[in-house]
Formats: sequence, C-alpha cells, structure tokens
Amino acid sequence: MPPSVTLATCTISARVAFVLTIAELASAAIVTGAPGERIRSALDLAWRWEQSGDVTGAALDHVLENEDDDGLLVDESAAPEHEVPAWVTITSAIAYTAWHAFRHEGARQMPETIGEVTEEVIDQVTSYAHQVPGLDHAAIDRLVRYCVEHHQAAAASERGASILRAAMMQAAQSTA
Repeated sequence: MPPSVTLATCTISARVAFVLTIAELASAAIVTGAPGERIRSALDLAWRWEQSGDVTGAALDHVLENEDDDGLLVDESAAPEHEVPAWVTITSAIAYTAWHAFRHEGARQMPETIGEVTEEVIDQVTSYAHQVPGLDHAAIDRLVRYCVEHHQAAAASERGASILRAAMMQAAQSTA
C-alpha cells in the first residue's frame, strides 16, 4: 500500500513531519557548500511551520523558487545526476509543507508549483528517497509505522499536535 494511503489516517502534522524527516535523511547525499546551507535553511523553515505554524506558504514557496533565481529548484536543476533523487525528495517535501501552509491560511490561489501538490506527493517523496544512495530504506517503513501508531486523526484535515524533529529522527533510526 502506498504511504499516502497508509498515512491518510494520520494528522497533517504527522504527514508533514514524515516527508520532512525523509528529506532530512536524503539531504546527507547532497554535497556540502552553498546548496547544502540553503537546504538546511529551507528544512529549518519547513520544520518551523510544522512546529508552530508561524511560517507562511509564500515564505516556503520562496525558498523553492524566487525572482533572484536562488531557490532550491534552481539548485536541483543544476545538480549532478547522482544527487537528483535527493534533490527531488527535498524539494517535494518542502512543496508539500508549503501546500499545507497555504491551505491552513485559507489561500484560494497558490503559486503554480504549489497548486499542483496533492497528498500523492508523499509517494513521490518516498519513491525518490528509495533512489538516494546510502539512504536506509527501512527508515521509511519505521517512520510510517511510527506515524500510524502515534498520530492518528479523526479526519485527514486535522492538523494535530506538532511532532518533535528529534522524535521523528529517532523513529527513523530506531531498530526496535
């Protein structure tokens, strides 16, 4: 069963934390330097939305693409072929978070790239993550299990309580 279907019974916070944790794991495959710093900043911003909701969808979209051509989508397009799966994992996770941020704000219109996002982006994130060299594929299953066991929702539209980044990383690395 695709993760998007399995996680449909979880809170929005759990689904967002799920994709952001996978993006964190994938980011290890990106060479350090300026792109790595932009990834770290973007993930920090996306986690801030998951934690407190005080980041706008527009701010998250801006780290993906902007008029200065220094967004992550520009970096992704210039990435070496072996890094592309990690880049797509990361940018898709941030776009998914931005989509939820815009929806939480009640936005009627979204930038084109964000407006195309659906819950199926969860499957895109996991599919590309499986192509990232060195990423522990079992971590994805552990994260799904953690979210389902601890963050069920009465409705798919329920935001739910925030989930600590450290708790998600621990769940990803847990072997129990």
